[in-house]
Amino acid sequence: MAKKPLEGTQAHTRYYLKNGTLIPGVTTICKRLPKDFLIKWANRIGLEGTEYDKYMDMTSNIGSATHEMVSAHFSKRAPDLKHYTEYQIEFAKQAFEKFIKWFDVAKPEIILTETPFVSEKFEYGGTLDMLVKIGSQNWLIDVKTGDSIYPEMGMQLSALRTLLEENGYKVDECAILRLGRDEKEDYELARFSQKKLDIWMDRFLCLRDDYKLEKDLSSPAFEIVKG
Repeated sequence: MAKKPLEGTQAHTRYYLKNGTLIPGVTTICKRLPKDFLIKWANRIGLEGTEYDKYMDMTSNIGSATHEMVSAHFSKRAPDLKHYTEYQIEFAKQAFEKFIKWFDVAKPEIILTETPFVSEKFEYGGTLDMLVKIGSQNWLIDVKTGDSIYPEMGMQLSALRTLLEENGYKVDECAILRLGRDEKEDYELARFSQKKLDIWMDRFLCLRDDYKLEKDLSSPAFEIVKG
């Protein structure tokens, strides 16, 4: 069971098992994976005078605004963009145009969009961007607006694939759809190897176990005694 935020808010979706237990989301677990390339990149932009946290907030909001535009497009409603700056909206519009371009070329049949799921078996939740049919195959598509596609993105795809399959959906292919945020960039679709996704799922479950262990250790581990 997933509890979604109120429309117009930016709160993260919270996921619960059937018994009411709060469980982590895919993004929370994936963030536990060390990303050496991000450390080097953060150091570089810091030396250039850019504040890492502010930059990440800005780019994250561009991605969120783009997802809102895509969701609104499929729901046939006006996007709710009141939480975003004009600067962020302008970049998101560029990315959304790339999405429409891909959609017109691929001509996918929509099966699911922005749908939350919970794994009772592995005790985590997640919300997929879209599951579509292209030709005779079901494609799990995760939309990104960053500068590049990284192998580590396979972890999120593998976890979302598992959620879908546990809940009765067939997944033939998994891909990242990266949308350029300015006029110079196009879109690119990266299909991930099913074999590698199996390995990424093993790593994801290791991090899921580590998350649970850390939770168990969050209570006081010792007490001060006298004498």
